[in-house]
Amino acid sequence: MLQGGVVAYQNSVKAGVLGVSQQLLSEVGSVDGQVAEAMADGARRVCGADLGISTTGVAGPEPHDGKAVGTVFIGIAGKSGTESFEYSFSGDRQSIREQACGAALARLLAALSDVGYRS
Repeated sequence: MLQGGVVAYQNSVKAGVLGVSQQLLSEVGSVDGQVAEAMADGARRVCGADLGISTTGVAGPEPHDGKAVGTVFIGIAGKSGTESFEYSFSGDRQSIREQACGAALARLLAALSDVGYRS
């Protein structure tokens, strides 16, 4: 069951609410696999959930922090640890967001399956 969610567009929310290290954000920027993992872990912790999922990326129209438009990282955090997945999507801003959402949902379903959830 869904416990809650956090929209962490600004780094201040990533750090203040989700507990992402300011040092990590300064070193690698907001669009990075390590940041996605920390965000997912923070969401899991803050919401008291078994699984946390996050997305961070560049939907465009311009590159950000040296990352190309379409670069997206999805983080998954569970009791057994965290992992991230990198994607490179194409299209306009809306299309990239839709592709990222679809990929995040697919990763969430896989993670739920891994812990024994059956739909």
